[in-house]
Amino acid sequence: MKKYITFILLAFIAGTSTAYDFEHEGILYKFNPKHDNSVIVTCLEQNEFTSPDIIRTIPENHPTEYEKIGPICNINARPFYKGTVTVPSTVTYGGKTYEVTEIGNSAFAYSHELTGIILPPTITKLGQSAFWNCTGLKEIDIPEGVKEISHSCFFDSGITEFNLPASIEFIGEVPFGFYVTKVTFNHDNSTAEGVPTIHPYAFDMTIRLQEITLPKSNFKLFGQAFGENLKLQKIIFPDIVKASAEDDIFHSCPSLTEIVCMGENPPMLIGCNYLSHDREIYERCRLIVPESSVELYKNAKIWKDFTTITGVPDINDYAHIDQAGTLTPVIDITTGAGAIDIITSSPVKTSVYDLRGVIVYQGTVSSHLTLSLPTGAYLVKCHDRTLKVRI
Repeated sequence: MKKYITFILLAFIAGTSTAYDFEHEGILYKFNPKHDNSVIVTCLEQNEFTSPDIIRTIPENHPTEYEKIGPICNINARPFYKGTVTVPSTVTYGGKTYEVTEIGNSAFAYSHELTGIILPPTITKLGQSAFWNCTGLKEIDIPEGVKEISHSCFFDSGITEFNLPASIEFIGEVPFGFYVTKVTFNHDNSTAEGVPTIHPYAFDMTIRLQEITLPKSNFKLFGQAFGENLKLQKIIFPDIVKASAEDDIFHSCPSLTEIVCMGENPPMLIGCNYLSHDREIYERCRLIVPESSVELYKNAKIWKDFTTITGVPDINDYAHIDQAGTLTPVIDITTGAGAIDIITSSPVKTSVYDLRGVIVYQGTVSSHLTLSLPTGAYLVKCHDRTLKVRI
């Protein structure tokens, strides 16, 4: 039987102290204790907590991930930012110029009227709960050079899509929150010094997340990294040789119906023996691979467990990833045996009409739909495509 450990919200407070050293153009800063020539964006006061600031029930095999996290800013003693805030790359104080290298813990948290944030290329870390509950913040450009996105960083913000820079090396616990629908790692191992690490529960509680594109390099996935994702439908493994992964990374992902592996050689998930305790995932989920590699996947550890392994001639065309990392659905509409078959690389709204203009089907096709209909001609409208077919 799996054992669980429950942590209680803000159990003990060791003390309160002033968090900032000086103010510059409305933004508070503290000196970076690790680097004499840099500063961290911070808040007015901070409390030292001896337990995590979120309620968490976790499997017993990861208790060490939940030790004391450090100072968290007092939500009753902070500036509340409005509009668009530009964080400078350097600030001058006392006749000395400092580089701004971090957004500290809870620095902008609960700034409901913050609608934009411009970060400089000098930033390397986004701290814990840095943009917590910034509900007016709808988008952010995370600059190249950011290595760490800490626990709960954007939790309960208004941002729905994240494009992560190639420099990312660490993703903390639930950094993106409830409302994110898509996360793309633009990682080709060109700038990061370390192996990107995706924390246990990194995508937990992201209840609207539908699609993830993983890094294009070696990376490490902790167990249940994508756990409890009720709406996750699709995940893309780029052309990678190997990655480190623990068991059960797709724990409780009931909507996952498609995994796309873009590499001709099956990815080696070192340390992983199974993707999910839920064995139905291997029957429910289609594995899409390059057409020339189907047999390799059918004989590869982990991947051979999938019931349906489908090869496509051009895997890049199927995933349809352009230079900007934008995913556009690729749609295949065919007829035969008294039915219309619609196969799509991602969910699309679809309507089918008979020649009298009567709707015979209307809904969202997640990946594959077989629509049995009487002999005749029909008009199929799928995403931005319209096609007249006959069965």
